[in-house]
Amino acid sequence: MIKNRFLKHYIINEIGKKGQENISKGKVLVVGAGGLGSPAITYLVSNGIGKIGVVDYDKVEISNLHRQILYYQEDVGKYKTLSVVDKIKKLNSNVEVDIYNLKLSDENGEDILKNYDFVIEATDNLKTKFLINDLTVKLKKPFSYAGINIFKGSTMTVIPGKSACLRCVFKNLNYDDREIGVFGTVPGIMGIVQAAEALKYIGGFGELLTNKMLIADILKMEFRTVDIPENDNCFCKQLK
Repeated sequence: MIKNRFLKHYIINEIGKKGQENISKGKVLVVGAGGLGSPAITYLVSNGIGKIGVVDYDKVEISNLHRQILYYQEDVGKYKTLSVVDKIKKLNSNVEVDIYNLKLSDENGEDILKNYDFVIEATDNLKTKFLINDLTVKLKKPFSYAGINIFKGSTMTVIPGKSACLRCVFKNLNYDDREIGVFGTVPGIMGIVQAAEALKYIGGFGELLTNKMLIADILKMEFRTVDIPENDNCFCKQLK
């Protein structure tokens, strides 16, 4: 039954039985169950990830529904983590699920992140994005970053000690997180790329978005990658 479920992976030379077995043993943490996290969680679960952790403390709002595909009208007012568990189990009952109905912080971050093989940063504010960057670098955990700005999205993968991190890219931090508009499909596209990066890393196939950033402009339908050199003087070099 399991083989039939993932037949389309079994017959791909780059993945095959070994790659799918690796995926089934993999553990991924998704921080943020919104526009980016919803598609990432959906594809990780449907592709057979062994264990998934979800961190979020928000409740579903009606304004979430145009982009956060894990939620339906009946979920408005419910905690996202509780709604996510229900959807995951309906999609793939074999996946082990951990939920953290809390805000990730310096105090709890290490204890949560240390239990996973790969982290997907799917938050909507810069402060938390850099917190995740610093924690994963310190713990030597690979992670995928993504950001959304109306019609545009960007994403990159960080392998601590082997590639540039988020602080190598954004040297001057600005935590002005004013609410902006979001074209509903943009986080979906970026979240799926993040899921693909996690699956490739855990499955042991393909090339990752390391030392480069994928930038998408959906209004113009343009995609490009920009090289991101590792900064020898990066703040994260001090993290141990």
